[in-house]
Amino acid sequence: LYSWRFTSSGVCFLSAGTGVQTRAVQCLRPDGKPGLDCDASQRPAETRACGKPCPQWHVGAWSSCSRSCGKGFKRRALHCTHTELILQRDHCSGLRKPQELDFCNLREFLPLKHQMVYRFYFYFFLFNLHVEEDVSGVGCQVTSLLSLWGVCSLGRMGVSKRSARRRDKEDDDNDALKASYDKEDSSTPKWIFMNWDACSTSCGEGVQTRAVQCLRPDGKPGLDCDASQRPAETRACGKPCPQWHVGAWSSCSRSCGKGFKRRALHCTHTELILQRDHCSGLRKPQELDFCNLREC
Repeated sequence: LYSWRFTSSGVCFLSAGTGVQTRAVQCLRPDGKPGLDCDASQRPAETRACGKPCPQWHVGAWSSCSRSCGKGFKRRALHCTHTELILQRDHCSGLRKPQELDFCNLREFLPLKHQMVYRFYFYFFLFNLHVEEDVSGVGCQVTSLLSLWGVCSLGRMGVSKRSARRRDKEDDDNDALKASYDKEDSSTPKWIFMNWDACSTSCGEGVQTRAVQCLRPDGKPGLDCDASQRPAETRACGKPCPQWHVGAWSSCSRSCGKGFKRRALHCTHTELILQRDHCSGLRKPQELDFCNLREC
């Protein structure tokens, strides 16, 4: 009888992503010579899709704005991942990098008279002058007032009127970002960076990342930052993991016959002795063994 014979599949055409894997398929007679009468409907496939997921950017949710008004910023976690593992960011260098830092609440500080209702009374001679202005709008919380008095004339009575500007409270979350608020030239971009994220591992060798982006002070992405001055986005991190610590073997309990020897065994971390379950994921060294296995 004729039958289909096939070889094992070759290597995948791509190391990552969607590739193609091929194999040789041939109709053979029992004597090994090529045949022509194999059932075409039963012919095994010669190609199949293959590959594994490529590294990709994984983004988290945007944080809330760092400020309730004025120029603040928001950020989101950004990692280069592969099958749930966090990699160095250069593994995703060929991919379009999502934005991880952005400005928010980008509105100019309004004069106080456009943010709140204020009144003032001025008494001069026997007259009671009441001046009131009602205006609306959403503004920042007032922390201090800078007032300038002006003088005008109203008949026999001098009336003073004042206006005020708001000075917002200091935002100490990021010195580099705060300094960029005061730049007058909104076309000059600069590198803005955030604090380091938590280490990717609780112990051992991990990776720590932070958001770094070229931004103009008006909040729009910039393209002309000096690449040689770009702050690092990743750095190695971690601390020693718990590990087994063994002492020296004791002498054999017997000089002949079946005896035993032992050694101290502790789970330690930075010279501290821990409960043994902290080392449960590690191969446990032998702490008891037989010795002098000979007849007396």
